[in-house]
Amino acid sequence: EVLSQKMVLLTLEGRLSLAEALYESQSINPISGDYLTIYVIRTSRGADEPIRVYHLDASGMQNMALATQFSLRPQDVIYVSSNPITQ
Repeated sequence: EVLSQKMVLLTLEGRLSLAEALYESQSINPISGDYLTIYVIRTSRGADEPIRVYHLDASGMQNMALATQFSLRPQDVIYVSSNPITQ
């Protein structure tokens, strides 16, 4: 539930944080997006590594500040759930 769904490409030299990726998608939809349930789904790099899911509760500014420190990797998927009221 972001304002604009899009694919953001990572360059080999560049670093993209979760906060920057959310900004690129024009942020979370203020009507239907749920700031409490933002997930990054990270696929495994090999057969021995499990898929990991990271959760961010961005309802507070201090938590959103953590998103600036969370570096994305190629093939990461960001999922923003819809607000329970709109489901």
